[in-house]
Order: sequence, then structure tokens, then C-alpha cells
Amino acid sequence: LSPDCSVRSVLSIYPVTKQSKLNRIALVINNIKFHDETLNLDGCEKDDGVMSRLLQNLGYQVVLYRNLTGQEIDDALTEFSKHIKLSYTDSVFVIIMSHGNIGIISGTDSKTFEIEKIFLRLNTKNCPALVNKPKIIIIDACRGGNSQALSENLTKKARVHIEKDLICFHSSTPHTASYFLPTKGSFFIQTLSDVFNKWSYVCDIEELFRKVMQRFEASSSDCMQMPTKERNTLTKSFYLFPG
Repeated sequence: LSPDCSVRSVLSIYPVTKQSKLNRIALVINNIKFHDETLNLDGCEKDDGVMSRLLQNLGYQVVLYRNLTGQEIDDALTEFSKHIKLSYTDSVFVIIMSHGNIGIISGTDSKTFEIEKIFLRLNTKNCPALVNKPKIIIIDACRGGNSQALSENLTKKARVHIEKDLICFHSSTPHTASYFLPTKGSFFIQTLSDVFNKWSYVCDIEELFRKVMQRFEASSSDCMQMPTKERNTLTKSFYLFPG
């Protein structure tokens, strides 16, 4: 590990084996074309290509969907939570790109998908195959509104935490927009991909997210946007160990 990132004991790092790396899997959903064509995110088709290549370089099989309705997003996530590879992988990524608001993601039919459902589908109770494994959630969508759903954190019967080993990275803070260019795609996705490609071999996931945030902090762009780490229940450091 580079001096740039803290060296930690084996016990404080999520385990990654040669076999688990062969079974890595990720879900990518990118909504570009909407029933209301005025909402189309033309140019953002570049983003799922960027993310797919990045994840594949990190050893993940990518399950890719484009242009899903609100219900179809839920169906895709439910199906993914039952994937056979989850029992053998060391981690998963779930990446959703669309319009949104505080706590919700827009389907192509303008019906909404509640972000809370991602955590419910992948928690200890509903997805035991991912117990003690990092679950990295990345959401590229605008945010706004005033409400935020909460979930029970502990089940006494099983004596295990319902929600653990999760981290969610939003493209912006609440009540702010996420920006893209038709010629280049999303600022957030392009920056995240560049940081991961350069630093994932030495830095853990939280440090990688921090480097993305620092890029936006140092940006001279007029589009004020700050990615945000939320809902972090990682108890160890997660290194991707590419290559």
C-alpha cells in the first residue's frame, strides 16, 4: 500500500480472495430516455459505458439495464439480490443514474423508486448472501425535498445488525443538482471513474470517495456540486485490489 493511504492490519480489512474476485458482480442502471422526452438525459449513455469498463477492470461482472420504469428498477434490484454469485463474491456495487429528488430516483415513466429500497433489498435479513460483505451504492441524480426514511437498525432475535457493511455515495448534497454535458456525460461519473482508475490499487473505498470530493472542491466550474458519503456502516477498510 502507498504511504498516501493508511496501512492497516489484516483484521481491519474486508477479506478478498482470488476466488471471491472471480465472482464479483455489479448492478448498473442508467435512465437516459424518458416517456416525457423533455426529460431525456442525452449524452449520459456515455456514463454506463464508463462505469461498466471501470467495474470490469476491477473484476466485476456487470449486469446493465437502461431506461427502466420505477417498478422495473425495483424488479431489477430484487432479481439482483437473489443472484447466485452473491454467495461467492467479496463485495457488490449498485449504481443508479437518473433524475431524482430527496430519497427517490425517477423511472422513465416518472414513477419513483425509493432509495430506501436499495438498503432493504441488500440488508442482512433480505440478502444473507451479502452478510459481512461491502455493498457500495452509488447514485447519480439530483436531490431535493425535506423527508428521509429511516429503518430499524437491529434485530434482537438474530443478534445481527440489519444494516451493516454499506456505504452510499451520492453525486450531490441534498437540495442541489447534478450536472452533465451532452458531449461528455455526468461530471460525477467521469470524475469517479478517473479517480478509481488512478487510485484503486492503493486506496480503500472511503479514501477513493474522498478524492472524488476533493476534485469537486478544487474545481473551477460554475456548476457547484459536492458529492456526499452517506449511510456508512462499513466496519473495516475495503480495498478493491485490482489486477
